[in-house]
Amino acid sequence: MSREIAHSLTDCQDFVVQAAAAFPNWADTSVDTRAALLIRLAEVLLQKRDELCATMIQEIGTTAEWAAHNVEFAVELLRETAAYAEELERVEELPQQSGVSHQVERSPCGVCLGIAPWNAPIILGVRAMAAPLLCGNTLLIKGSEVAPRLFRLLGESTLEAGFPPGVVRVFINRAQDSERIVEALISSPVIRRVNFTGSTRVGKRV
Repeated sequence: MSREIAHSLTDCQDFVVQAAAAFPNWADTSVDTRAALLIRLAEVLLQKRDELCATMIQEIGTTAEWAAHNVEFAVELLRETAAYAEELERVEELPQQSGVSHQVERSPCGVCLGIAPWNAPIILGVRAMAAPLLCGNTLLIKGSEVAPRLFRLLGESTLEAGFPPGVVRVFINRAQDSERIVEALISSPVIRRVNFTGSTRVGKRV
């Protein structure tokens, strides 16, 4: 499953284990395949546009225009990110130093955590998702409990796009559990990168 309600810290710890288990195969997946899945996710979001917009309007009280912009901008983010596939495979040659040649190759780092807010949920959820996935990392996306159905739809979209099990999981949790869960995830040695958008108060905690 790629979308869940995390009922406990144990649930989230299980998600981390599953993401770590999925990482080696995903890291070995070709960049072109990863890019194709991002493009497929963009197509799925377009297909769900009306449902995503209606859910956004109902859950966060936004305008129809802002809801539509969220979906359209997220689709463009996915397509633009996928276009960097060729760049990732390029080996960078650095100037020689003392007669020694140097090369830079990019490699994935592991399991990443994205924390997305309620006020631009699809844009910021997808932004936290696109580049790490293209680069070969596995990913947990913690959605805002203010928009639970919307983040469920985002998680379902990753399933429909065809991402392998454990590669990307969108989850939400009860508001009273957020601080404890986020603290545990960030302190986990398995989580290698954190992408956060939100309030100053929560940012200081992160």
